[in-house]
Parts: sequence; structure tokens; C-alpha cells
Amino acid sequence: MIVVDTSIWINFFRSHESPLHQLIEEEEDLALTEIIITEILQGIKKDKDYKKIKSFLLDFPVYQPKGLETYLKAAQIYRECRKKGKTVRKTV
Repeated sequence: MIVVDTSIWINFFRSHESPLHQLIEEEEDLALTEIIITEILQGIKKDKDYKKIKSFLLDFPVYQPKGLETYLKAAQIYRECRKKGKTVRKTV
């Protein structure tokens, strides 16, 4: 399973060259969290686009991370990314 972050989705909706297009075409196991859906939808200006994108996103599994273990795991993922030269811009 791949949890796709907000910035990747935004790039997907703005560009036809996003690697996410290929993952979707290949029917990879993609998912989102509630906060990711919020961040994507709050930036959509047109009601028509909002409804279309909301419907599209809700076709994917939506996870509701809870509890301390989720956040400890998030910290570990952040650290692993940094060790590999990837900078996560925001904790959320």
C-alpha cells in the first residue's frame, strides 16, 4: 500500500506528467488519510471541480491514523527519509 501525500495529488491534478498517473493505471494499492483529503479539497475553487475530485478521491481507501503508535511510526518514516536525502516539508 502506498499512502499518497497531498503535494503528489495536487501535482497529479495539475499535470498530465505526474508519476501518480502510471500508478493509478497500473492499479497500485493507493490510499489517503483524512487530513490529506482535507488539504486537497480546501484548495479547490470551483464547486464542479470540488465535487468531481472529491468523488474521485473517495474511491481510494481512506485511513484514519490514531494513537501514539501512528505518530511514532510517522517520526520514524520522517527520519528514514532524511537519511536517504529526502526532506519532508511538513509534519502533517
